[in-house]
Amino acid sequence: MWHRLRNWFYSLRSYTALRPDLAMRRRVVRSLQRRTSLSPQEWFHTYGKSLGIAEAVVNFAAHQLEQYSGLPFGKLLPGDRLEADLHWTQVCWFDWELSFYEDVQQTFEVFLEGDLEELLEGTLGNFLVWLTKQVPSELLQADPLPKDLPKDSPQNPPQNPPKNPPQNLKPKHLKLRSPS
Repeated sequence: MWHRLRNWFYSLRSYTALRPDLAMRRRVVRSLQRRTSLSPQEWFHTYGKSLGIAEAVVNFAAHQLEQYSGLPFGKLLPGDRLEADLHWTQVCWFDWELSFYEDVQQTFEVFLEGDLEELLEGTLGNFLVWLTKQVPSELLQADPLPKDLPKDSPQNPPQNPPKNPPQNLKPKHLKLRSPS
């Protein structure tokens, strides 16, 4: 009996240590309230295209980064510093990096490994430019998102995995590179 109670107590303490800081998340969301919310396509045309960020990466980021952090991607700017402005590691679950690696592998067939700590000191724009460079250009253009479908419709899921990736490409195993 005491063993179960002690395990429950330790689980509760671990959960508190590993969960997002909800007060910080609310503060960051509140600071973003005055910004205009853009759809992934609008975000790409407003910011991504000029920075060299692939549309598939913007679509991926709009869904996945919002899921990890609870922050509305459409209100984020490329110049937002992930740690200093968005408090990224505080607003995300402790294991968001593992989820990110898995999602990148499933979506883009690219295996990433290493630590994202150095990238998190930079901006959202730098992070997305870096991610674009990690994905082979053939996969970024394999299945463009239809422009005329409404956001998050059943035919236009937020995540944009290639339906028919080129057969000659195998998942690449890459070490994390510092943003240029």
